[in-house]
Amino acid sequence: MESGNQNSVDELNHLLKTEWSAIKVYKRAVSSAPDQYIKQELISARQSHKKRAEILEARVYELGGEPDHGSSHFDTIGQIIETVSSTVGEKVAILALEEEEIRSVQDYLRRLPNLDEKSRQLVVQTLLPEQKKTKSLLTALRKRTAC
Repeated sequence: MESGNQNSVDELNHLLKTEWSAIKVYKRAVSSAPDQYIKQELISARQSHKKRAEILEARVYELGGEPDHGSSHFDTIGQIIETVSSTVGEKVAILALEEEEIRSVQDYLRRLPNLDEKSRQLVVQTLLPEQKKTKSLLTALRKRTAC
């Protein structure tokens, strides 16, 4: 693998780990959601993360790399959300999820300069807009629950 490809693979794998962690967090959040509307919104967020993970995996393979399904900062927030939602309620858990979605948008932006051109275009044209939609979904959910 070329060194330029390795840099892109490393950056894409970082993003991939975050997406897989988010999928796990949202799965747990869905199971403890207090009502059907919140549950459906969390399912939508999880599906969006799954779609991005699949796209990232495919690009890592295209570059000759191996996808990394390790853990990320999102795993830690998942444990916090489980504790918080059972003690102080879903509003704080939704706020924490929204904060992680904001961090994920920033993470995509921060990694752009280190990507090869094709990967950069994939992030700018496909992954980042979808991540921003997920962030907006959580913002709307937070506002609806008056957090």
